[in-house]
Amino acid sequence: MRWFRSLDGWSALFASVCLMLFLEASAVAQPAERQVYDLGTATTDGMSHPLGVTIAALIKLKLLPQANIDIDAKNTAGSRANALSLRNAELDFAILTNLDAHDAARGTESSADEGADPGLRHVTNLWTSAYHFVVRNEYAPTGTFVDFLNLRGRRVALGEDGSDLQNHARAMFAALDVDLDEAYQLKDIGGRSAVEAFLNGELDGFLLVDERDGADVVAFLEEAGEQAAVLTVGNDHFEAIQDGGAPVWTRIAIPANSLPGQTREHVTIGMRHLLCSSERVAEGAVYQITKTIFDNLPFLREMHSATVGISLETALEQLFHPVHAGAATYYREVGITVPEPEPVRISTLSQTAFLSRFSSVQDARARLNESTITLLGGAAGQTITRMTSELAASLAESGIRVVGMTSPGPANNLADVLYARGVDNAVVPLDILSYALEQNVYPGLGGKIAYATELFTEEVHLLASNSIEDIDDLRDQPVNLGPRDSASAFTASFLLDRLNIPVEPIYHDQRTALTLLEKGELAAVFLISGKPMPLLSEVAADTDLQLLEVPPLEGDAYRRAALSAVDYPNLLAPGDVVETFSVRTALISYNWRPDNPRYRVLSTFIDAFFDRLATLQQQNAGYHPKWRDIDPASEIQGWRRSPAAQSWIDNQGRPASERTTSTGG
Repeated sequence: MRWFRSLDGWSALFASVCLMLFLEASAVAQPAERQVYDLGTATTDGMSHPLGVTIAALIKLKLLPQANIDIDAKNTAGSRANALSLRNAELDFAILTNLDAHDAARGTESSADEGADPGLRHVTNLWTSAYHFVVRNEYAPTGTFVDFLNLRGRRVALGEDGSDLQNHARAMFAALDVDLDEAYQLKDIGGRSAVEAFLNGELDGFLLVDERDGADVVAFLEEAGEQAAVLTVGNDHFEAIQDGGAPVWTRIAIPANSLPGQTREHVTIGMRHLLCSSERVAEGAVYQITKTIFDNLPFLREMHSATVGISLETALEQLFHPVHAGAATYYREVGITVPEPEPVRISTLSQTAFLSRFSSVQDARARLNESTITLLGGAAGQTITRMTSELAASLAESGIRVVGMTSPGPANNLADVLYARGVDNAVVPLDILSYALEQNVYPGLGGKIAYATELFTEEVHLLASNSIEDIDDLRDQPVNLGPRDSASAFTASFLLDRLNIPVEPIYHDQRTALTLLEKGELAAVFLISGKPMPLLSEVAADTDLQLLEVPPLEGDAYRRAALSAVDYPNLLAPGDVVETFSVRTALISYNWRPDNPRYRVLSTFIDAFFDRLATLQQQNAGYHPKWRDIDPASEIQGWRRSPAAQSWIDNQGRPASERTTSTGG
């Protein structure tokens, strides 16, 4: 069977190459601190392992003597296992298929239990495998993929159970709404075993993977003679597989007369293989490895035929995760634009159990838009960020999907609600709302937005060095107000202006500001967040820092507040109280007309939110204590309440079936 490689021959060849390269590299003086990286390949009977060994051998030859960078190629269970091992820091590099790279980047299908892997990085595309659907000639009247679909009830092999090949086949057929286990007598074999079973009359169809630019399928057809027909996968089926599943497939076109008995172009479906890494791998090492691969393509092609698929032209096609910074540096050096990963499409969700609730992709789009609401909050670590997460988890039980969106600051939040597509709700401090209205920042603001409810208050924390006795001592001192456009920067500026205390304003994020304060490079930092702030809870009890009293600002946007040892036992002694004030916040939305579809979505969200509020406010339930600040019936003077929120208030105590809907504008 000349088309099927000998495993022992490949093992001996690559062992010899590695030994030769090791001896050559060892003869050169080595720099200190050798960096050894593990590369996950696959089992030894596929293309991934010998190609991974080839790349590792090249790195040993070129980089081990010069930069002390080394790669060890490891046998693994396959691409899916490689993706998990990358996540778990058991591998540094791995050869992945496009499907598993997609799933790991999105947290779908094969990675659903673990979620998305934010540390996955792209280095380069390698080669593309062609998937050929083979059936007996007697079952191939059309010569197209339809013939394979019509083998229902017959004996079919699509790879060993749990193998990459069968995982890919299951994803492909699931996109076509075909249950393999129900449709066929599925045989748990692949590779040479499937070929022999077909030739012996034990199979009616199977999936043949060709990883050598058509050479494997040519060899098979020469051996099978008139027994076999290799089917064309037409555009209709290809598009159905792409649109109904993960968009990871490629088109493979084999020119006419390239296959035995083939007089027309043969088109089938393919799967890319790519070299990935973890973001943990040093940028310099990935740069050197990427550069070495592309600087030595002729050498690689002499060592292994599959490396003909590696090229700068295709290195960054069809990305699903970011390019590693080291690889990106190399690509930019040679004039290649580094694209952003492809955005998630609704259609990609069909690989998960999530989409199984829907009858079609169109049904998914319609129903998801009807049940998904966005909530624009603040930056990571802020009160609203945690509360959005808790709200999303709570409302998921009601079929409402809350998508939390981070934001650099409340000024952005207000503008996004007014003008940005896809932003349904936002949390905005009342002093920012009042300022925007008074200064006419957004013309017609009062009629364009509506509030659902007042949310929580956020306390003003003024943390200073012990050399500062009161807020007036901050005059002309470097004081961190918070990032530009943040709620902290706005409110701190209002306060200092009102008190006529000029300072040197600094605009760092909270954690950076705290570090600079501890080093003595700042006099104080303003921190505005719901108490207790996790960041302040991290400050050591023996610190030279203190919480200062803050004179309250007057106005409807503010409330008097106090900080105590209950909130910050590390900063305050039992019984100590620091007077301050808090800033009220509101949940606002665009003031949609009741006949607008987004109004209906908003109304559903508000009903569900208010109905679940009592659960979120339970003591000792683990939810943020600020939930207990919220009273849906509270009023915000000078602003219009959403008719949907007013409708819920008017219907309190009534069963859902008896509730009326407000149609106020």
